[in-house]
Amino acid sequence: GKTLQQKMDEHFESARLKAMVAAASGQNGTAPQATTGLRALIGCLGPQLTGTYYPAGGPGAFAEAVARSVEAHGGTVMLNYRADRILTDRRQVRGIRSGAEIFQAHVVVANVNARTCVLQLVDANEIGGPYIDFIKSLPMSRSAFIVYAGIDTDLSSYPSLIQNVDGDFTILINSNVDQRLAPMGRSSLTLVAPMGYREFPSRDERDYDDRKRQFAALLLRKAEEVLPGISDRVAILDAATPRTLESYTSMPEGALYGFDQALGSRRPHFRAPIKGLYFAGASTFPGAGIESAVMSAMICANDITGWGKDSGRAK
Repeated sequence: GKTLQQKMDEHFESARLKAMVAAASGQNGTAPQATTGLRALIGCLGPQLTGTYYPAGGPGAFAEAVARSVEAHGGTVMLNYRADRILTDRRQVRGIRSGAEIFQAHVVVANVNARTCVLQLVDANEIGGPYIDFIKSLPMSRSAFIVYAGIDTDLSSYPSLIQNVDGDFTILINSNVDQRLAPMGRSSLTLVAPMGYREFPSRDERDYDDRKRQFAALLLRKAEEVLPGISDRVAILDAATPRTLESYTSMPEGALYGFDQALGSRRPHFRAPIKGLYFAGASTFPGAGIESAVMSAMICANDITGWGKDSGRAK
């Protein structure tokens, strides 16, 4: 029930040591004063004690490795299929509808945000009003404006992470962590600035594209204060607003960490109130991040193991 800041104040005197330990709390989407002890262990202290790791080839390579494992164990990975409806009957899962196709199933694991799942994919009468109200009451975490740039110069002499350039503005030089993310002599750059969902206009508003370009240019100019001359060496550029993130990931409000992760916040249990419907990923315990999502998947899989077609959960 204590925060990271409270625990540090109990055990440390040095302000510099506290700053070092708390440096990774931003990856939780919360300040040290609002970061729970459990989240600190997973996202802040754990990596400092055991080492920090990055999937070779980027997060996409991690997803491809998972897909290969699924296929090796007899599963099928189907790309470009959007789940339009989770079919239920008498509070029990019956399958998934995607377009005109129906896939029968007695167990469905929803890795999409629980709010998206409950409000858009499931029959409200089946899941019940009180549970819907609970899901609606959960605040989302913050979003961001992100610039993705390919730079025609070598930035390997700079740190891979440059933080607090201008408030919370962060520069990530991805190719300094993994050289395969950019051609030899070039660099892959990501610029991240926290932004509220409603701070940017809707995608169908007239000035949306203009404001997107202007803000991307502004972030590049700010980055030049640390990385001189990069604006003249941009080989490729793209950007994402909170609305972009919401569109591509079905994450409400383009939230970077799913539901808010500050002390006192809640998350839905991995079992939904419909038999056979499970949540995995950032929506449920223990929260956002690759490690946490994998933990949630292990919890979910262990609970599912033993389910039969007609018998429900095995004894």
